[in-house]
Amino acid sequence: MKKSIPAILSLVILVSCLLTACGSPSPSESPSTSPSVSPTESATPSVSPSTDPSTGASTSPSIDPIEPSISASASPSAEPTISASPSPSNKPKPSPSEKPSPTPSASPSPSLTPRPSPIDEPSPSPSIEPSIEPSPSTDANLAETSPLTDIMAAILTDAELPRVIETELTSDLFKAYLFIDPIDGAEALSSDAMMSSVAHSVVLLRVPKGSDAEAIAADIEKNANPLKWVCVSAKKVVVKSTGNLILLVMSSEANADIIAKNFEEKI
Repeated sequence: MKKSIPAILSLVILVSCLLTACGSPSPSESPSTSPSVSPTESATPSVSPSTDPSTGASTSPSIDPIEPSISASASPSAEPTISASPSPSNKPKPSPSEKPSPTPSASPSPSLTPRPSPIDEPSPSPSIEPSIEPSPSTDANLAETSPLTDIMAAILTDAELPRVIETELTSDLFKAYLFIDPIDGAEALSSDAMMSSVAHSVVLLRVPKGSDAEAIAADIEKNANPLKWVCVSAKKVVVKSTGNLILLVMSSEANADIIAKNFEEKI
C-alpha cells in the first residue's frame, strides 16, 4: 500500500502538467482573454485500516481519494512589452555659457593741457632796398665808358642801311675816314658800306680826357669830303660831339638825320 502512494502522486502530477499544458493560451490569442483554470479536484487519499488493530488481520484499506489541490492559474504570459528607449534627443547641448570678457574700462587719460603754441613771430623779411636806378648818365659818362661798338649799334637803330662793315681805325686810317691827323690815345670805329658804289659812312671818335673835343669836331667837319667815293657822293654830312665823343655821318639825308637824332637822344 505504501508503495502505491508514490505512483499515485506521480500520476496526479503528470495529469496536472497535461492540464497546464493544454490550458496555456496560444500566442495568437489576445491577452485580454486569460482563462483561469483552477482544478477543483482535491483528492486526499486517506488510508485507514478497516479492521481493528487488535484483530491483527488487515482488511482492505479504505482509501480516501486524495484530491490534489492544484491551483494553477493559467494566465497567459503577457507578451513582453518592448518599450522603446527614448532616443537621445538631438537637442543641442547647451554650450557652456561663455562669460563675456569684461571690457576694460578706459582709464581716463590725463588731461593734456594744450600748451600755447609759440606765436611765430614773422621773421623780418629782408628789407628790399629800392634799387636805385642810375639816373641816365650824362653824355660825357656814356661817351667815356661805353664801348664804341655798343654806341654804334644804338645810333644806327631805325636807319635804312645798306650792307655795312665795321672797322676799328688805326692811326694810319684816320686821314681816310676822319680827314684829320692821328691823335695819340684816341680810338675810332667806322661803319661803311661794303660796296664803294654806295655813299654811306658813319665814324665814332673818342679822344683822350682833357682834349678839346669841340675843336677836333670842328676840324673834322671842315675837312670832311663827301666825294671820297669818287663815283658817288653823300647827300648830307653831319658832325656831332658830346663829352669826349665825336660823330661823323656822311650818307643820305634820311639816314643822316635819324643817326644824328639817335646820337643826341641816346648818348
